[in-house]
Amino acid sequence: MAEDQLSTDDEKLRGSIATQVLKYGTLTLGVVASIIIIVAVIIMFRSKDGNNDKPIELIVNVFHTLLPVIATWVGTVIAFYFGKANFEAASKSVQEMVKQITNTDDKLKATKVADKGVMRLLADISYNKDITGKTDAEINVQKDLLDFVDTNKKGDRLPIINTGNVIRYIIHESSMNEFVRKLSGGKYAALKDKKLEEITLEEMINSTDDEMKNKIIKSLVFVAKSATLFEAKEKMAGNQLSQDVFVTETGSPEEPIIGWVTNNKIAELSKI
Repeated sequence: MAEDQLSTDDEKLRGSIATQVLKYGTLTLGVVASIIIIVAVIIMFRSKDGNNDKPIELIVNVFHTLLPVIATWVGTVIAFYFGKANFEAASKSVQEMVKQITNTDDKLKATKVADKGVMRLLADISYNKDITGKTDAEINVQKDLLDFVDTNKKGDRLPIINTGNVIRYIIHESSMNEFVRKLSGGKYAALKDKKLEEITLEEMINSTDDEMKNKIIKSLVFVAKSATLFEAKEKMAGNQLSQDVFVTETGSPEEPIIGWVTNNKIAELSKI
């Protein structure tokens, strides 16, 4: 309370000083300029030879001299008046940002991935159960992936889960759409003579480009069921391709998945 009072008194003092300096400084400069101009005009009218160049030059020089002085004066006063306030505002903004980040991390550290409502449990995950026992070469991109996502309408991410509930890949609808667009545009030389309905997942991975391949086979990250949401976030941050974290008993990719946490869920639960 005392600090707030001091801050208020300081602001009032600075405001008063700034106002007085600006007011009386400008008034003084104005008076001086007026006196010089009046003297110059008198000299001009009393000049016997009719030469008015020097009085006019004097007036011009006065304005050329005083205008930058006034501008500098005003700038200095404004900087004095607002400088501290701007610094305090910027400092406060940074402190609040740091505090929010800290609070967000603390919240995520206090939240377990296994807590209710955090991860999507295996029983609630929508995936094509008809392809769990198929190899990549047996999975048809059109029928098993695109058509499933289109008809299922339960999100834009399709996990491909093997027999035994071990996650194989996670393919985003955006990646599928990108594949179709590039295929139609003839970007994949190895597939130029193939129709979409003929292409397998194995070809989508190995006959396209490294970008597409990596999005499919390198985007998975895993945490143990005892992990916090902060650990899940850090795992995801360590893989620029990842937007999904899968939960297994110990965090091993060879184990059956227990649940799934998306980047959107982490962002949602990060809010203070």
